[in-house]
Amino acid sequence: MTPHIKFTTNGKIWRHKGKLRPEIKKRKNYPLFALYDIARELDVNYKDQNQDGYQGYLRRTRNVLTHEYLILHFKDHNWSTEVDDKSLHMFIADFVDQTLELLKLVRSAIIYLIAFIDLNERRKYKKSDEIIAPMFLPKFDPSIYSASKIFKKY
Repeated sequence: MTPHIKFTTNGKIWRHKGKLRPEIKKRKNYPLFALYDIARELDVNYKDQNQDGYQGYLRRTRNVLTHEYLILHFKDHNWSTEVDDKSLHMFIADFVDQTLELLKLVRSAIIYLIAFIDLNERRKYKKSDEIIAPMFLPKFDPSIYSASKIFKKY
């Protein structure tokens, strides 16, 4: 028998018996709570769409892109939905808006993740004002990122 692999946690990382896990609560790490809020906003209830998180529509669009297909339209004519469902069609402007909305969430998640790690490290080493892990970056040279150099090999 082939083992069954699940790629979603359905909230099990965050919740146990419908409540936030006690081990997460006791950490008192507010950036971690912010990550939990983002996860709740992206929740999807497959039995009742009205129970979705505030931005569950972004996850639904992702699911259509991943598991079905999405037809993008520039204008409101020729939406042939006799063969497929209306949920598989979208205006390209709405798709761009959703993409930008998702990028904002990703940016926030990255910031909260960095803050979560930083707070854990500060607690671990009992440091409050010092730099925990200094990073030394070379001076930025924009010439190495020119499009002509990147696409020259193609």
